Amino acid sequence: MTRSERPQVKHRFRVDELSVDVPASEDVVEFAQLRSFGEEIGAPIDIEYWKSIPYFANFMDGYKPGEKARAKFGTPDGHRAEEILASTRSMRLADLEEFHEVESANGYLRALKPKPSTSVGGRCSGCHRPCRTSSTGRSTPSSTK
Repeated sequence: MTRSERPQVKHRFRVDELSVDVPASEDVVEFAQLRSFGEEIGAPIDIEYWKSIPYFANFMDGYKPGEKARAKFGTPDGHRAEEILASTRSMRLADLEEFHEVESANGYLRALKPKPSTSVGGRCSGCHRPCRTSSTGRSTPSSTK
């Protein structure tokens, strides 16, 4: 977002810096898989793609690797690329339709996720909606019916 795109704000607001942890081992493995995938389809996937696009398999439309992959998938030369991409993290449509919790697929998403200790007075400090703590110890938005 550039300065000219920022909305005019009449009330005070707070900007928080995201504290992003060192990548987890599964993050590094996925980056290696995406690099292999990029080499297989002839469209390099650099670290900027990996850092910016969690669930790359779901959101690669509009990017050069996505275009190259579509051209190669379904052909004898594309079989290996399909296998590599299938080994990366992806979201299943059924999980989204049933509102299942989605794994935070990179450090940025994990940093955005509210921590259980951030729920103050029944409101999540991350989204400021009424929250409850689930059986997993995670703070999740409560239903607002």
